[in-house]
Amino acid sequence: MFARIWPRSLLICFFSVLFVASYLAAETLVPAKLEDRSPREVIRKKIFPEGSAGRDCKIMSKDPKGIVEADSSLTVFIQSLVRSIKTGDAKALQLLFHPQLKVRTPQAQGALTSIQRISGDKIDATLFRAYGINSLDGLTTPIECGEDGLLVHPLFSHPFQVGLWIQVMGADEITRVYTVLVPTKDKWLIGAWHVQQWTHVGKDYVSWRQEAETFLEKKQDLAAWIYLDITSKLLDGGKFLVFPVINDVVAEKQKILGSKSLKDVLAPKFKDEKLVYASTLFSRKGAALLLRFLIPGEWSAVTIRDHCKQKLKDISTESWATALAGIRCDYVLPKESIEKEGVLGGIFIER
Repeated sequence: MFARIWPRSLLICFFSVLFVASYLAAETLVPAKLEDRSPREVIRKKIFPEGSAGRDCKIMSKDPKGIVEADSSLTVFIQSLVRSIKTGDAKALQLLFHPQLKVRTPQAQGALTSIQRISGDKIDATLFRAYGINSLDGLTTPIECGEDGLLVHPLFSHPFQVGLWIQVMGADEITRVYTVLVPTKDKWLIGAWHVQQWTHVGKDYVSWRQEAETFLEKKQDLAAWIYLDITSKLLDGGKFLVFPVINDVVAEKQKILGSKSLKDVLAPKFKDEKLVYASTLFSRKGAALLLRFLIPGEWSAVTIRDHCKQKLKDISTESWATALAGIRCDYVLPKESIEKEGVLGGIFIER
């Protein structure tokens, strides 16, 4: 299996792509020696000496230059990866993936493009963390990285692997790329890949959560919910990183809306409309709403623009609307899925 990719539109800075390798089962009932299953056993024992927990996570490096003192070959790999991201070299990046993933150059280019769409121009990439992951049981259940207060999901069947967190700064935002590396006898290879938007309009999840708390103090509950939802999106670590703080954010959101959805709350404000879907989204200037309406037949571009402008005007009378940078209106026809953009597309109107 190669990847699952969620495309990012102009207004939605969200892209997630993951790669998971699969391996043939052993044909013998006799377990292979650890040295055979873990070709970098010498390095593993440096990081996790005798007596260490069988499931553990330790920071191997915080050096922005990618230097890992315990393994020079890992240093070479990290620097090659960082260079391919900085230069946008899709071919060089493609060669770093495990061959069983069958990643081709166009797919590697798509991964680089997703980073550029979030970070913008003038990209600079550095190592943020290199985690040594001890997974002697070979399971994928999460392992705590205590120093950074997060959990990592290792890949199946590899006793020793490395989690790399690469920070990419650009003219617009900060992106973090998390990759899981698996060892062979002579090199490291990428077995998993996730692109995460780390900031939105220059603010990380901590700032968005703090601003949500300010809205709560002002009794602007829906504005607070919107900012908490943006917070939760920034905390999305895909299938490999888990930030425990997200549980608190989800609980705070539930206190505000209870069992209701955003659509349930907004629908009464559009009594003569068929609002079928609502969510928050990233716009270039802040938090925004995506409103998807079911319409009976095709509308002209002028009608769509005027309709969306009126919806923004309707919302702007609400005190919580000060939290918004604008809205995007999507339109779907009868028989079209309400879960995705219809053939008519949509329009974004700034507040």
